[in-house]
Amino acid sequence: MCCAAITFCISCKFEDRDDLPSIFQESMEISEESPETYFLVGPKDYDMWGIQVASIDKKHDVTTKDKEIVITKEITNKEATVIEISEDEKATIYCDKNKVKKIVFNYITVEKTGSGRYSVKLNKKPSTQDTIVYSFAFVNSDGISPATIFLNKKGL
Repeated sequence: MCCAAITFCISCKFEDRDDLPSIFQESMEISEESPETYFLVGPKDYDMWGIQVASIDKKHDVTTKDKEIVITKEITNKEATVIEISEDEKATIYCDKNKVKKIVFNYITVEKTGSGRYSVKLNKKPSTQDTIVYSFAFVNSDGISPATIFLNKKGL
């Protein structure tokens, strides 16, 4: 009887553990040829914790981190927040009920379309020759999981 009680307690402890967010299609490419994609975050509906935008100049093999944005309560308490990322890129973060619902960049839009489901759409053809990398971080007590979108000039 004692062994059964210990086994039950141990199994309950592992069930209550906060699982690392899993990203389905954690790395994706978007272009004029493929202007829409999506990614899923699970097993729970995790909140977006942060965004990182970088540029990759393949010709000179240089990566530039343009901006890191932490999704703070100051951002989620507002309906819309505009953040300058670089000279030719900005992000407008739309929130509802203290949750990120949509982020509109100059070139792409990321929108939450359901529990843990995000769509990514190309807004317009980029004016830069660089590859732009957008990373979206989902976090819990076990760590961070990113979903990464590559906006390439290939096909544009």
